[in-house]
Amino acid sequence: MKKLILLCFYLASLFLLSCKKDKIGGAGISFKVDGQWAESAANPPAGQSLGYSICTISDCYFGYGGRYGVGAFDNIEITFGQIKPRQAQLSFDEFKSLFTPGVKQYDSLMVIGQLNSDRVEVQYIDGGGKRWSSTKEFYDTGGKLIRIINQPGSSFFIDKVEEVTVDGHPGVKVAGRFNCILYERNGNAQKTITDATFITKVSKY
Repeated sequence: MKKLILLCFYLASLFLLSCKKDKIGGAGISFKVDGQWAESAANPPAGQSLGYSICTISDCYFGYGGRYGVGAFDNIEITFGQIKPRQAQLSFDEFKSLFTPGVKQYDSLMVIGQLNSDRVEVQYIDGGGKRWSSTKEFYDTGGKLIRIINQPGSSFFIDKVEEVTVDGHPGVKVAGRFNCILYERNGNAQKTITDATFITKVSKY
């Protein structure tokens, strides 16, 4: 009887430990594009971690995110950022601050000087290779790249964040939901994403 009680206690401990390690669940995404459901595929891996840096002579700015394969050929990316570290290296707390739960605003990221760490950008690449973005981008008659944020009725929320290990490196698992308008790059077409929910793992490295 005593051995049975110890065995039950051991199994319960393993169960609680596994729950503690992964409270949010597996990575993935699902959403509607112009009313048609889409969800992440197995290849490329759902929730592939992304990171980028933009450096000037004196400063570096960092952003992170996740990429998902959708269907057979499409890809969708969610980018969070951007942040300038207080020291030479970005600390884990600074990295984690990009994923603070709550409302996020859409913005044009990967732009030098963009220091709003509560901002997000959504990119979508369809099966034909055409690129779409939550930022409307086009060149004016003088050849200057213009970026416009026009997201009436759109929203983006981070609901939960937990610290995890991603491919042997410190990172976070992020769960959230959003809807937005996507604009064709260098074109006039639009798509609408609604009812999107996602879980992504993001590594600091």
